[in-house]
Amino acid sequence: MKKIITILLIFLLPFITKATTYYISLAGSTGNSGTSTSATWPLSKVSSFTYSAGDSVLLKRGDSFSGTITIPSGGSLGNQIILSAYGTGARPIITAAANATCITVTAANRGYWTIDNLDLRSSGQVSGLNMVVSIYFNYWTSDIGVVPGWVIQNCNFNSSIFVAGPNILIQNCNFNATGNSAVLAAIDIRATNGNGAIVQNDTISNYSDRGVWFQLGAPNVIVRNNIIHDIAVGADQHGAGINNDGSALSGGNPNGKIYNNLIYNCGYGIGHENANGDTTYNNIIHDCEVGMTSYCYTNNYNIASNILIHNNLVYNVQYGFEIWHTRDIHFINNTLKTGTSTTPAAFFQNADTTNVRNIYFTNNIVSGVWTYPTWNSLSNSIFASFDYNDIVPASTTIYRVNGSNNTLAQMQTAGLMTHGITGDPLLNSDYTLQ
Repeated sequence: MKKIITILLIFLLPFITKATTYYISLAGSTGNSGTSTSATWPLSKVSSFTYSAGDSVLLKRGDSFSGTITIPSGGSLGNQIILSAYGTGARPIITAAANATCITVTAANRGYWTIDNLDLRSSGQVSGLNMVVSIYFNYWTSDIGVVPGWVIQNCNFNSSIFVAGPNILIQNCNFNATGNSAVLAAIDIRATNGNGAIVQNDTISNYSDRGVWFQLGAPNVIVRNNIIHDIAVGADQHGAGINNDGSALSGGNPNGKIYNNLIYNCGYGIGHENANGDTTYNNIIHDCEVGMTSYCYTNNYNIASNILIHNNLVYNVQYGFEIWHTRDIHFINNTLKTGTSTTPAAFFQNADTTNVRNIYFTNNIVSGVWTYPTWNSLSNSIFASFDYNDIVPASTTIYRVNGSNNTLAQMQTAGLMTHGITGDPLLNSDYTLQ
């Protein structure tokens, strides 16, 4: 039996593919083998070679390349093709031509790449996108299908990435668009092909409209442990640090998890836009216009619902939680501290007379200066539960509804805050409880 196995192995050895490493440098030549640091390829060769799963393409550290890599082939599950760096020194730089991208995907079967330790720079809007983009999946489902399993990590970007998936992982990257114009969202993950995307441990700053954007219905996404700041109000969105947007999916953007993020100096901290089943917790949001929003478009009242928002810290904002067309949301165990700007409110219902309902506001702390700690701008009854909160009032008003200011006693008469208090919660300087 051993002899048979040995013979089979000898027969099969020529057919077992071995992963190959290819080296790229400014001094490279297309006539070289590319398989050693003394026989490197130029960047232009990368797009014209068909790689096998497990291969690596390594750019020389300290070199600054110009051009675009068009991904020519794909890896496989558990056997990525790696595009990274070799040598010592600064990350290799790829600078795209104006109105072009650094890395692009134009066809299906280009999944399972790892982009690692590169500095990618773009300028000028890509045609048809109105965005400055460094990595672009050119990519409506009807055009190229899914591009699964990409990992983008340890990279620097001065512009956006516009990608899908499923199961894309973006981690440990620095996105800073300072000085770059027309940068709509640092990370744009689009449509149901974005299923299972993870964005973690990234730093994002100085973009317009959005920091992280799950666009048109990417389900089951995770955003965690990121630092996002200085996202400006733009033409398309109100400067959201994170925007979970399910606008084109009949069931919204289901089951997103957003947690452990630090967000500041934005328009909105976190926006749940036509989102369904989100869980948002342990985030710190400060010095924004609005801490969190939840809303849907008026023809999709059933979508923005079943959201759990708990154990977040929000401070120095005009509105802590702002809800529009939405329902079935639980706000639990959050701390909202000190409103700013005009008529600040920790909780603010801002629109819709019939579809906002089943709102649970329970066991929250609202302290510091708020004109109206809680504010329902309309007359409808929206709360399924409003109790066990510690709300420190402005004067004696803790709830404004339909133009009338209500004290704790008036709320209790209406069946709200029957177990609530209005005492000083005695917070520490970091807004934890003493």
